Amino acid sequence: MIFSQTLDSAFFLNLIDAGELDRYEKGEAPRGICLVINNFNFLGEEQRQGAKSDEEAIACLFNDLHFIVEIRQNLGGLGILKVAQEMAARDHSKYAAFVFFIMSHGDKKDVIYGVDNRKAGMEDIMSEFTPTTCPTLENKPKLFFIQACRGQKMDSRMQRLSASTDNIAEDSIQMIHSPDADIANGLSAREADFLLAFSTAPGYKAWRSKQAGSWFIRVCINMCLSGWHLSYLLVLREYIYLIRRFVV
Repeated sequence: MIFSQTLDSAFFLNLIDAGELDRYEKGEAPRGICLVINNFNFLGEEQRQGAKSDEEAIACLFNDLHFIVEIRQNLGGLGILKVAQEMAARDHSKYAAFVFFIMSHGDKKDVIYGVDNRKAGMEDIMSEFTPTTCPTLENKPKLFFIQACRGQKMDSRMQRLSASTDNIAEDSIQMIHSPDADIANGLSAREADFLLAFSTAPGYKAWRSKQAGSWFIRVCINMCLSGWHLSYLLVLREYIYLIRRFVV
């Protein structure tokens, strides 16, 4: 099964049969690899201030959760895909899960920009981790967290975050526009055991504090801190609640 923050959360909040989610094992240390791609120095763009805070918080948490944390910084579009391919080619047999954070600029059609402003599509990235290309992660949870814009629309409720927006930045590249698309339309059973969580709804900008990092990453961190000892179903329910309350 695949979960996206943009799907109907009521379905998950009212889910009764937890059998499919509870069948996952947390495993022994190390539990898996946590891969972090953090792009913050873009050609001709302002630096993504606050991104380092997100990176440090993720690394600290997943080290404590007994994951092997690997960080890649300032990759081009092709570099993002290459890192995904290299990670998928590894032997994950002894691990119980895989976690992938991508923090960068983005736009419509769920594209992620490299620091060279070349695109990497989320569907292409995810396809590297299907059973066909990454058999050692079959039947294991693969969690993707994406901090990036998905368009140019701005939520009017943004003003409630601060009396001043001087300390708030967006994760989009203004000069590039792509046609609307919904990644869920292309998904199939090959994407079983994926959780795909975006920082914003399709077509909208994603935001971060220049000092403290993004609200989305903060919610992800709090979710894992409070719920790692719980079943995957309860962690998912807590995640959806926090996203709806603090991010969406």
